[in-house]
Amino acid sequence: MKSVILIGSSRKNGHSHQIVEELTRHLEADVLDLLDFTISHYDYQFRNQEDDFISLLRRITDTYQRIIFVTPVYWYTMSGLMKVFFDRITDGLKIAPELGEAMKGMHMAAVGVGSDPDPVEGFFIPFRLTAPYMDMVYDGEAAVWMEEGEPIADEVIQTLSEFATSLTHHS
Repeated sequence: MKSVILIGSSRKNGHSHQIVEELTRHLEADVLDLLDFTISHYDYQFRNQEDDFISLLRRITDTYQRIIFVTPVYWYTMSGLMKVFFDRITDGLKIAPELGEAMKGMHMAAVGVGSDPDPVEGFFIPFRLTAPYMDMVYDGEAAVWMEEGEPIADEVIQTLSEFATSLTHHS
């Protein structure tokens, strides 16, 4: 199953990027960084159609069978970049329904990158609920952390390895 990691961090080469580097040591996947795209906020009048969202979603649905969302934990939830992406999935239902249709049956998973070993309660709820709403298969999640200025902890490497292994079993 061809996978893409969609990273939604506000910082290039930050902790989330380091986690993605480690994850790709255990799992073959392409990486797309939301910072490399211009994606406007959701607009009920759909005045944002000149941005990169539709072409990005088309690229994802044409090329991949699984999306792995990787986002830092900002204020107990996904990053703003990731939230905007999720909000814009509505465009794939309303103005480009062929893309919403193409998402049906795709697999998805999520990784939350925090600064504390204790995961945030409820963090993964939007991911878990979006999957069935979009008729996607939810393959699971991993809550990991990094401490400022420290290498990735052995426990986090083990978690990512086990997460990658579980994804291969969903293929």
